[in-house]
Amino acid sequence: MLKKNVKVYLAFVIFAVVGIALFWLLGFKEKPETRIIKHGEVPGEIIYTYSHPLNSPSKIVWTKDGSFIHEETINGIAIMYIQPDLQGNLWTPSTKNDKLYKLTSDYQVETSRTPGTTKNFKILNGDKVSSHSNLSNIDFNKLWYEGEKKSFQMKLEGFLREFAKDGDKLYIFADFIAKGTSVLYEVDIPSEKITNTVPLPEGVADDMVIYQDKVVLATKTSLTVVNRSDWKVSTVKLSYPDVRPVSLYTRDDHLYVTLRSDVDLSGLKIIKLDRNFNEVSKVDLGLVYSGDQYKDDKIYIYSGGNDPERGISGELSVYKLDTWERLGSLVLPSGPNNYNVSGFTVL
Repeated sequence: MLKKNVKVYLAFVIFAVVGIALFWLLGFKEKPETRIIKHGEVPGEIIYTYSHPLNSPSKIVWTKDGSFIHEETINGIAIMYIQPDLQGNLWTPSTKNDKLYKLTSDYQVETSRTPGTTKNFKILNGDKVSSHSNLSNIDFNKLWYEGEKKSFQMKLEGFLREFAKDGDKLYIFADFIAKGTSVLYEVDIPSEKITNTVPLPEGVADDMVIYQDKVVLATKTSLTVVNRSDWKVSTVKLSYPDVRPVSLYTRDDHLYVTLRSDVDLSGLKIIKLDRNFNEVSKVDLGLVYSGDQYKDDKIYIYSGGNDPERGISGELSVYKLDTWERLGSLVLPSGPNNYNVSGFTVL
């Protein structure tokens, strides 16, 4: 009886060992980039990318409510921007060449070409807008607009950094780097013509939105406001010293401004302004800022930690607007070859 039990036990052990070996050999071993650590609640579908400025491949990871869903590898380098369209597809360009990647809702990858190396890329109300380097004249960029009803290209002076759209009007912030100046272009989409060129006092802008009848730009240590009724330009000073606005969001007739400190790296702040640009409230979240995205009544903030020894790329935190309750966070692992998270989007 004892010998029989021993045989049964040995058979069980052998079966278990063989099963584990097959599990690993068939590729079911957990990959480092799927080891997401979740704290609290992280609602929504979050897609983030791993990429290197010089090497390929890049990787895209899908999560839902903080849990890993899928990952896909693409043979692209320098993947930074990832944007959803209205049909459920994701688009991400290489910022080192002319490749544009489309990822369908069933995780198929399609590759197309752009007019040149992509410098900036956004999807606005379903329309793709991007700027591309112009090898024949480095002082100009190519603008590429691709909408459902209209597609066109045009050459514009300056480094085309930011885009915003309102109806048939497209607004473009252009940085004249060599001159140390900048302008705001208004382009009429149906006619493909520039209808206004507004000189601006600041040469750098990190974000731009349409707020009321104005174009608002996040520039250096203040907001630059262009009134579209008379094209006058004004500046809104911010109450915090040693910060610069990096992200703008409009909701319920208010403007939210994300402020990054270049002095105190963990000094991320957010202010809420009313229609007259008066401060309604402000909060110091005390986070290191690597990127953010507002979505409905929440803000998602990525803080890059880059700790390859612990296998950690950074942490993505989600806060409720106005109450500033921290709902939860995701500790994101290092990617393949210790690549860091290079971008993310929230659906």
